[in-house]
Amino acid sequence: MTVTRRRETISDERRQQIIDGALKVFSTKGFTLATNKDVAEAAGINSPGLIYHYFTDKADLLRAIIERYAPPYQMMAQSEQLMAMPLQDALMRFGLTYLGLTEDAKIGACIRVLCSEALHNEEFAHLLGEIGPLRVWRMLAEYLARKMDEGQLRRIDPAIAARCFVGPLALQMLTRKIFRLADTSDIDPEALVRANVEIFLRGLQPES
Repeated sequence: MTVTRRRETISDERRQQIIDGALKVFSTKGFTLATNKDVAEAAGINSPGLIYHYFTDKADLLRAIIERYAPPYQMMAQSEQLMAMPLQDALMRFGLTYLGLTEDAKIGACIRVLCSEALHNEEFAHLLGEIGPLRVWRMLAEYLARKMDEGQLRRIDPAIAARCFVGPLALQMLTRKIFRLADTSDIDPEALVRANVEIFLRGLQPES
């Protein structure tokens, strides 16, 4: 391994250490109360100031966590592949990936804490919205707009259409992971997404 490559590897590993440390801290203390010292201790690094070598600020660090561990944002890295998929396949993939957001124990715990914090902190709520769900909804809206342009879907506001599709999925996550209602645990995620896709596509059938 060359010296340059070794340095890059060490840098990547250190960056990942910081991301993992921040994930642990945000999952327990939340975003607002978390300090660089907390993150440095959780990451096992000596200097809190080293964090700024890899990340612009705490918001940049939160963005990195979401992009690294949240399934819908991993899907965004392959957005062009999604754009080329048929409607049924793309919406099934999107729906199942979206429901997977809170299923992973590592990111799920963090998301629950951050959502709770957002309810009591308007400034943070705006930040979390821009870093998180709004980016995913915009990607879905772009996909739906393309299908409307191709005549595969009836023309409506694609941003509204995206929210109509995500709504039942968000409700499932809310009732299962936040309110922990017993009856939601019996719902098969794939069956829910399949029904949601079918209802959605029927509602947006092109006018003859």
